[in-house]
Amino acid sequence: MRLPLLSGWAGSTDMAWNRYWCCGIFLVGCLVGCHKPENPGSGSGSASPSASTRGPVKTVRLPVQVEADAKIRTAAATREVVVGSVDVPGDLSPDPNKVARIASPVAGRVEKVSFDEGTAVSKGSVLAVLRVPELGKVRSAYAATTAKAKAARAQADRQRSLFNEGLAIEQVALDAEAAAKALDAEATALREQLSAMDMTAGGSGAFLTLRAPFSGVVTARAAVVGQPVAADDVLGTITDLSEVWFIGRIYERDLPLVHLGARASVRLDAFPSDLFEGNVTHVGKQVDPATRTLLARIPLVNVKGLLGIGLFGGARVFAGDAKTKAASIVVLRTAITDLGDRRVVFVRKGPGEYEIRDVVLGDATHDRVEVRSGVTEGEPVVVEGGFTLRSVALKATFSEEE
Repeated sequence: MRLPLLSGWAGSTDMAWNRYWCCGIFLVGCLVGCHKPENPGSGSGSASPSASTRGPVKTVRLPVQVEADAKIRTAAATREVVVGSVDVPGDLSPDPNKVARIASPVAGRVEKVSFDEGTAVSKGSVLAVLRVPELGKVRSAYAATTAKAKAARAQADRQRSLFNEGLAIEQVALDAEAAAKALDAEATALREQLSAMDMTAGGSGAFLTLRAPFSGVVTARAAVVGQPVAADDVLGTITDLSEVWFIGRIYERDLPLVHLGARASVRLDAFPSDLFEGNVTHVGKQVDPATRTLLARIPLVNVKGLLGIGLFGGARVFAGDAKTKAASIVVLRTAITDLGDRRVVFVRKGPGEYEIRDVVLGDATHDRVEVRSGVTEGEPVVVEGGFTLRSVALKATFSEEE
């Protein structure tokens, strides 16, 4: 009879334990469901920077002290004309048509040198005197042949006159005419030989004078007294520096912005306070495989005489004409900030409050950029100290993504 009683007690015990488990699970569920997580932004109140976190970040708020420490500076968006430009590195080269290499047309020996590197010379100035033995022979032969040709011409004219009067036979007159023509031809050949030596037919002796073909500056000297020279040995170089070429190197991506006739401003490292104006007169058609650049030529007038061969600098080539373009909203380049994949500016709305504006940019110069949408004229845009605002905005963006 006890067994049924024991079995009944055991069954009642199991039922009691089931009730305890159900109650425990219910209580845990109530505790979890009723727990409210702490707002991470509410702990510090206004003492910490914050940003809106619903959708794309639109506003950044900074406490007064944080704003002061960030040294934020704003500048009003203005309306002006901005012409797109591209910066091109390069250096100065001479105009090849204004470079002369001084050389002797024949072999000889240097007797005198009258020029030094860096000195200015005028057209026709004596640069060097060479002793050329062959020149003396040619001049002597020319003088002798010229004299014989003159006498032969006179004899031929006399024989022709006698023949016309019936006092001489025709054959004698013809022979005299042929002799005169032969000597004339020989004299002409010798005169051309002297001309090839850059010598006039009226000179004398074995000395060859080398003169400057045009006015310029001596940019190289390789001649010394007593030096033997062969034909075409270069003794010096004269360069006309009244106009030089700035040879710029254009990257492929910038090629659409550079066109013939485009205005350019050149600034050299040696003279940072001087600006030299010119226009693009040539754009190369071959890309340098090593640098992936093309060459552009900008002639510059050397008004002050400052421009020297090889000086390095940069040119700003303008893609349009300021006279024909309408004014637009413009901000400083430092106002533009990359916020993830967004291009934005920070507009100050009040103490410690900055609105984030997505902008569409247009043409730009070295310090200003055109804003086609996102900012209106006169709005205060952050141009310094934007790093703090960007950091707060990025932190809010990452928190939202998590």
